[in-house]
Amino acid sequence: MKVSAHIQVKGCVQGVGFRPFVRRLAASLSLDGSVWNQHSDVIILAVGEKRFIKTLIKLIQSDNPPNASISNITVNWSHDAPQTGNGFHIVPSPKEDSESAGKKLQNLVSHLPGDTALCRECLKELFDPDNRRYHYPFVGCLNCGPRESLIYRLPFERHNTSMAEFTQCSHCTEEYAEAGGRREHLQSNCCPRCGPHYTAKIQHDSGRNGDSSFNLAANYLRGGQVVALKGYSGYHLFANAHEDAVIEKLRTIKQRPDKPFALMVLNRESAVKWGDTSLSDSLLSSASAPIVTLPKSLDSEERFPLIAPGLKQIGLMLAYSPAHYLLFHSLLGNPQGSDWLERPNDIALICTSANTKGAPLNYQFEQASPALFDLADLVLDHNRKIVSPADDSVIQGPLLPCGLSPKEGLKIRRSRGLSSETMNLYESLPSSLALGAYLKGTITTISGAQAFVSHHLGEASSKEARNYIQAAIAHQHAVHGITPELIACDSHPDFYTTQLAEAISKIESVPLYRIQHHEAHFAAALAEMHSQQPETFVHRSLGLVLDGFGLGPDTQLWGGELFLSDQMTMTHLGQLERASLPGGDQAAKEPWRVAAGLLERVDPSLLDRFLSEHSKREQWAHLRRVEHPVTSSMGRWFDAVAALGGICLESSYEGQAAMMLEHQALGNSPLTPEGLVYITEKNQLALSRLFHSLAKTTSPDEISRRFHDELIEGLAKWVLRNAKEHRASSVCLSGGCFQNQILRAGLTNRLELNGLQCFIPSAVPLNDGGVSLGQAYLAAHRHKQNARYNARSHQCKEHSQSCA
Repeated sequence: MKVSAHIQVKGCVQGVGFRPFVRRLAASLSLDGSVWNQHSDVIILAVGEKRFIKTLIKLIQSDNPPNASISNITVNWSHDAPQTGNGFHIVPSPKEDSESAGKKLQNLVSHLPGDTALCRECLKELFDPDNRRYHYPFVGCLNCGPRESLIYRLPFERHNTSMAEFTQCSHCTEEYAEAGGRREHLQSNCCPRCGPHYTAKIQHDSGRNGDSSFNLAANYLRGGQVVALKGYSGYHLFANAHEDAVIEKLRTIKQRPDKPFALMVLNRESAVKWGDTSLSDSLLSSASAPIVTLPKSLDSEERFPLIAPGLKQIGLMLAYSPAHYLLFHSLLGNPQGSDWLERPNDIALICTSANTKGAPLNYQFEQASPALFDLADLVLDHNRKIVSPADDSVIQGPLLPCGLSPKEGLKIRRSRGLSSETMNLYESLPSSLALGAYLKGTITTISGAQAFVSHHLGEASSKEARNYIQAAIAHQHAVHGITPELIACDSHPDFYTTQLAEAISKIESVPLYRIQHHEAHFAAALAEMHSQQPETFVHRSLGLVLDGFGLGPDTQLWGGELFLSDQMTMTHLGQLERASLPGGDQAAKEPWRVAAGLLERVDPSLLDRFLSEHSKREQWAHLRRVEHPVTSSMGRWFDAVAALGGICLESSYEGQAAMMLEHQALGNSPLTPEGLVYITEKNQLALSRLFHSLAKTTSPDEISRRFHDELIEGLAKWVLRNAKEHRASSVCLSGGCFQNQILRAGLTNRLELNGLQCFIPSAVPLNDGGVSLGQAYLAAHRHKQNARYNARSHQCKEHSQSCA
């Protein structure tokens, strides 16, 4: 007897070849019916014998396309089977008028496919002279290529993407309809006859399109010039990493005097020349194609001293788009065949976003052309619109082969290729929108038991950056259709994101929750821990948050905080000893100021020596006349110690001093702690005794190593004492300071040896890139608690009235 089943599949199931996959399975089982996209889900109507439909469901769950993931399957059975014998087909998504579609989209769970690196099959086609896509820079298939950057809205159909303006030619139309083909129902399907194309552009002139554009770009790069290339999700600047003059030029035009550049190389065989890939090979070659930070090789240290000055690591990424491969092909002199793709070579290209400091990523030539020609000598542009621009993701690989990093790497910047990942939550929560922090901005939306964290948005320091943030919010709404019941933001009133949240709250008439910065860091870690280990929700947990700064409820600058969470009710337990910030915010850019302020407090005689050594007497004489703000920031203590050791007196990018201090300590043997970091009666962790001891030391190696070892010992004692006192079974470690691998590894080892479970976030960054998730998670819980309280109050009022 034949039956029918209506099957709804949720997860990342669109844009990943899921419908062709289902059609093939159903056909092999002799089932009739159809499959289609509906919003972000896939719907299957299967008709046939029940045992075969059950087999279909089992196979869908166990064996799906490489980029697909299933979160839930719902099956409704019916014995009223429709007429059979028509086979199994992929059908278009149901057409709905925009008003009804908008209503249905509200607060649904939407999973987006991410942009992925070119697969081996497409790479083979790209360099096959007999293939019609030979040297075509938009080759792709069901398993690779751009997805999220093309999508206006769901379902993922061609008319809902920026490919809509390219009508498929007859060959592509046949390919699209070919059952079992690699491009069956591929929404981005195109070829040189019908698809987008590249054009080389020079200011006041233009080059030729097609393959010749990449030969022209290669000539520019060989000549020590800068090329801007439009990729999947924005423009990159490329330059020859072997040319010191062009590196200096790039640093000048990017206003980036010291911040490390990433290198792009052709393949893994070439990557080993510049970095130690032994512990991070799978990260480098993953489909998301991130930048991975690796220990420098001796060769790269000698040949590329200007790429990552003062650091022992280098950021590497592999070519991942057809355009990248064509550029390397031209640089290698257009070799025949495909053997060159696997051979090592010496070509290394600086690859960095095509924007200046504080400006958002450029992705539209019409708006960006003046800025692009200020940055680059040649622009390789294409005419496919980028709907959702995104920077490259950055993952921290281990600096040393001793398990200092999670196996999957630590996300430093979660963006292209990774930002489409959906996070499952412990429980269903009110729909929320959170706007994140000032630096390393992201936005997060929550719908039910799902959280969607946007790609990296950067800092809101310019009009263009603020427009970029607003566009990201609009895109999140267009794709996910979430109507928030609440808005969340940072508690700092001067942040643009706070002011924007206030405006949205008024316009939408929904409550606004101002979440303290470090509570948000802690909550982001809790969100991930609760989702992975649901039993931890009912247990007490400590949160140790160490970062640069955030406004505390006492209006002071915080940054080294210890919290207790009891089912999302947070209590502040203590903080680091405070340090002064001579000159206010400028102290974060000039670490010597923080060191001088601490020396004046612990030993003025040592201050005099420090100021003389670094020619800062005159500046300090001016600074000491005014009152300075103070902070409990761990980041500022790192800065002060880096300056004390002469490692970094002035910083040109965020975290520079702390990174250089960490890298100075790497390779030096651990030192036995002497208990120089201690706990005060007010539950503060005092570091001034340690700083005084370090000030009497002249060796930068000893200063950096002892600081780390004493700090780890002191933090461990602080956490363990509070865990025992408050009966906490776990501790979450969060904040940008935990990107320091010595600190992270040393502290987790120390705490776990004493029986305390340590949790470090890996789904979102430890730095401010994860703050929006914490804001949304904590605000949603508080909103839920408020709703329960209001409901109970209403019931009590009604009861009192009835009794009266």
